Amino acid sequence: MPKTVHPRSRAGISVPFRAVAVTDTRNASDFWTNAPALFEQVNELGSALASSTLTDAIRELVRSVAASIPETPEPLNEMDPYLRSALLTAVIHALRAEETDDRRELRIAVERIRQALRDLLDEHPVWRGGPKHAAVC
Repeated sequence: MPKTVHPRSRAGISVPFRAVAVTDTRNASDFWTNAPALFEQVNELGSALASSTLTDAIRELVRSVAASIPETPEPLNEMDPYLRSALLTAVIHALRAEETDDRRELRIAVERIRQALRDLLDEHPVWRGGPKHAAVC
């Protein structure tokens, strides 16, 4: 499989991207339903990065998080544009850091993903993730 070379990389050095897990478009409409679990997965990833070096399991978890973000804009339309941009930018930074084995930058990117998801979940109406009657107590 030929490697894609990103035209912009650190210090003018081309960095080949590895294959990223393909986004499961079947679950794209369920982004808000799956967002709390994704937040927990990002928390686990942050903890794993804090206590270990980059391993294949951590690399796979980074790709899994990236694959959990919908490729199509429809599930993201309800997001605050600033937070959507913060989330997508952080995911890109995480993938780049994973590719270059830069643990420090990966930790920063994962924390940015976590913060964006936290803020998105805080502002999203509760009933969007389940039945409306669940939000009324």
